Amino acid sequence: EDGSETRFGYDVEGNLTAVTDALGQRYQFRYGAFDNLLEATDPLGATVCYHYNAEAEFAGVTNSQGRDWTYGFDPSGRLSEERHYDGRMYRYQYDVADRLVQRTAPDGSALHYEHDAAGRITRITAQKADGETDGITELAYDVAGRLTKAA
Repeated sequence: EDGSETRFGYDVEGNLTAVTDALGQRYQFRYGAFDNLLEATDPLGATVCYHYNAEAEFAGVTNSQGRDWTYGFDPSGRLSEERHYDGRMYRYQYDVADRLVQRTAPDGSALHYEHDAAGRITRITAQKADGETDGITELAYDVAGRLTKAA
């Protein structure tokens, strides 16, 4: 053992509020309603802010440069869109059983998902923006539901 020590601080709710490493560098964390993480600050003072919607679902993050990565949800509470720091938008679609069936990228390419009766993904088809199939991945499971094949 080298004698180094890392210290951890917690609030009355049991949330991690600070970490001080062996070099004395301190990381701080601040929480809001429902113990949702609101801010994380590194030893240099760079802060990342976390955002939540009215249903307390994680809705995005603002990095220390002030750039946002956001998530949008449909009326059923399912992820419907994801906007990256650079503005690229990904969209998600679901079937009537609430299973993800498609993820569409900003360039129009997409991943299509097929499911078995248990709701497990059994096939992923990658499609180019022009509609041409770009690849297929087949998935299989054992009777316990564990993934046994991905090819």
